[in-house]
Amino acid sequence: MKEFPSRIFLNYRREDTSQYAERLYQSLAAQFGAANVFRDVASIQPGENFPAAIERAIASSDVMLALIGRKWLTISDKGRSRISSKEDYVRLEIESALANEVEIIPLLVDGAEMPNAQELPKSIAALTKLNAYRLSWHEEMARLETRIETISKRRAEEKATKQARNARIDLARHARFSNSKRLGNVIINLMELSLQRKGFRVSLDEADLNQKALATTGRALDEGTLFMEMVYVIDHVGIAAHGRNPRRYCARSIPLTSVREVPDQLKLNHPILAGVTVQDFWFSESVSKKGIIDFQKIPGTIQGGTYIGIVGHDPSTSMFRFLSAWPTWGERGFGWMTERAAEAYLDREMRAISAAPMVEIPFHIAAKREREASPRPRKPRKRK
Repeated sequence: MKEFPSRIFLNYRREDTSQYAERLYQSLAAQFGAANVFRDVASIQPGENFPAAIERAIASSDVMLALIGRKWLTISDKGRSRISSKEDYVRLEIESALANEVEIIPLLVDGAEMPNAQELPKSIAALTKLNAYRLSWHEEMARLETRIETISKRRAEEKATKQARNARIDLARHARFSNSKRLGNVIINLMELSLQRKGFRVSLDEADLNQKALATTGRALDEGTLFMEMVYVIDHVGIAAHGRNPRRYCARSIPLTSVREVPDQLKLNHPILAGVTVQDFWFSESVSKKGIIDFQKIPGTIQGGTYIGIVGHDPSTSMFRFLSAWPTWGERGFGWMTERAAEAYLDREMRAISAAPMVEIPFHIAAKREREASPRPRKPRKRK
């Protein structure tokens, strides 16, 4: 079995090169497997839609072999060459291969010559620019098989690269961020990023966040705030936007129990607020300059705890992209952390952010809720 299975489509005229097509099919089927070589007569099942089957086969192929015999260009119906007809299957197949960027190898058999571009419809004139093989069989078949394997390997590698690129998630790629350099920067930017992914272009007020954190916890952000205290502030108190009549926005955060849940939340456009145990080696020049944190077997010295925002994931390298509160660290505060490092250094405190405008409660309802939440004074007992 080949490491890179080749999908081959045979394009030919039955009246011109059917014997060559049959022989070529047998040779290629022995080399690459019959399931990977498409020839209309052998590959289309009875009752199957012929044009649809042909189109599917071409789109999934790595290479088309276009057999050109001495009568390929001149075979006609009612005095008109078939190749000039828009309904000619040979022409339609070549057009489909060009449209699907399937590589085409012209094979000249029975002493045929390559036609000129002027002799072909414009839709397939590009065929004349391709390097053609004269199929004298033994040496040329070995050469042809090597060429097909090379094409298949390249296409497989391109497909794998494209799939890896499409699987990569980076919510911050085109995002705009606040310029704050303090701890609140991470929280503000995650909230704004979540809102931007929903179509809200909002600038949140970090001073309001600091004020509400102080009022709620009795400590300013830079003095240290417990993770769940901060969650309460962003979920229930909210953060005001800049402006005369600032609307408040809440995080509507979702608790996560494992690092493995992070990629799925990122796919939903939910950045992650995470508590992290900071290690001393993160600030060594080799790490801080590149901004890449990997797991270190020898335990380092714990420097304390802080918040980071996970905004991306690259499954091909098994790494998370994160935003730190250190503006000169990594790439303007952004860095990468391996999945193994995330398992080791992230606290089990993670929340996916799905920010939204806070619903304003009418005054009489808010007052009623406040009264209901307040402890009721006890009535004095009557003496008998």
